[in-house]
Amino acid sequence: VTLFFKIDNPKIAKIHARNTRICLEVETNQIAFNLYTGNFLPEKQSTICLEAKGFTDSMNHPNIPSYNLLPSELYEREVMFRFSIY
Repeated sequence: VTLFFKIDNPKIAKIHARNTRICLEVETNQIAFNLYTGNFLPEKQSTICLEAKGFTDSMNHPNIPSYNLLPSELYEREVMFRFSIY
């Protein structure tokens, strides 16, 4: 399963694993993210992926921010993954 989310807060996720008590917090300076789950795998909910990003296909839609760059421009993306035990 793939889901796309527009975000207004840099803290995009806080995920707890009940069996290990590991907590993952994710922050980013991006404006959206994709959430992928491994529901098609033999062990349901055995994997998850968070991909911070801009809007997909933004260059074809003038009403949403685009990430088109000139060769001399620099693009930087920040994503922070914080792990802890609760």
